[in-house]
This record gives sequence, C-alpha cells and structure tokens, in this order.
Amino acid sequence: LIEKYNTEKIILMAHSFGTYAGLKAIQTYPELYSAYVGISQITNVRESERRIYLDLLRVCKKKKDVNGESLLKKNANNAKQLSNYYMKNVKGKLLKRYQLGLTRKQLPNYFLIQKIISFPLYNLKNKLDYCKGLMYSSKSLFPMVKDINLFQNSCDFKIPIYFIHGHYDYQISLALVNEYFKGEGLSVQVTLFCAGIGTLIFHFVSKRTVPAFLGSSFAFLGG
Repeated sequence: LIEKYNTEKIILMAHSFGTYAGLKAIQTYPELYSAYVGISQITNVRESERRIYLDLLRVCKKKKDVNGESLLKKNANNAKQLSNYYMKNVKGKLLKRYQLGLTRKQLPNYFLIQKIISFPLYNLKNKLDYCKGLMYSSKSLFPMVKDINLFQNSCDFKIPIYFIHGHYDYQISLALVNEYFKGEGLSVQVTLFCAGIGTLIFHFVSKRTVPAFLGSSFAFLGG
C-alpha cells in the first residue's frame, strides 16, 4: 500500500473483527503507520457478549417485549457458548428489531452488499473478494477471535490511536471499550476532543483522501 500510493506511512482504520488484526499490525510494525482508528474495537469478546446479552434483556424488558425476553432466556446457554445460532438468530434478530446494530433504521438484508457493489473505488476483484471474505468471516473468523482478551495481552502503542463507537451500537460493548481505553492511560473526554481536532487536520493534510480500512473480512486503501 505504501508503495502503491507513494507515501511514507498510512493511517489504518479497522472495524469489528478487523480491529484485533489492526492493533496487532500497529504493534508489530509501528513504523509503517502514522495513526490507528478502531471502530467497534474488540477488547474482550466473551465479556463483551455477556454484557450485550444483559443489555438486550434490559431493552426487551423496557420495551415490554415478552417474546424477545423469552428468546434470550431460552438461549442463555447458547449465549455463553457464543454459538452461531445465538449470534445470528437471537442477538442478530434483536439488534435488527431495535436498530442497535450497524444502523439506526430497518434496512433490507441486501443493503450492505448493494453498497459495496455500487462503490466506485472498488474494482470487480475487490468486490468479489469482499463477498468471499464476508462468508469466511461468519463461518471461520469468529471462532478464532471469540477468546481474544486484550486486557490480558495489551498492546504497547507507539502511535496515536482513536476509538470510535456508536452510542447505540450493541455489536460490541461500549462500556468495555471505555474500560480498556482508560486502562491504557487515556482520557476519553480529552481523546474525543483531540479526535475532533485531529479529524479536521487529517482532512486538511490528506486533502480528504480515503484512509486505509481494515474491516471484519477485507482491507483496502482508497486513493
């Protein structure tokens, strides 16, 4: 990427499962990156899912969703095991019902694929690789990352890092991300302020160039 875009360093942006690989990348090769941005940062997967399960129970009770509450309780063991059935048919179903996932409104199942296919910066190979990666991510990648615990294996950061997390994003526990962030000696309030200033500086310096993006199942650098 550095050779292709003729630059000394790149800004790495990672999302979801890709945030673990992203942190490992900046830890192993800090000289290649000028900054790191983690969206829905993975910290401790099992603890995160435990908290999200409890959060969903509270949401169902608040909404008086008896069926949703019953579904969660019936699948308590599946939730502990992080089974594919629970992740897709219980957690996924409720996140979509209450708009607590990637978006705050109901969208068709094909929405994401449609956006990828129509995105002008990706060529046909990029789009096909994304679709392949998406299938690999759900079937093979999650079993590999579900035991990750960055609280036990913390990275030694040598470059600026930023975490972005939506208030209504229940894919990853926001509270846990904040705990990890504070554990690294970083003030959330100060960092948010600096992130805003840094974003403006970034857009000015890069002339709104798209940064590197490392997602759950793919990595691209837009020009």
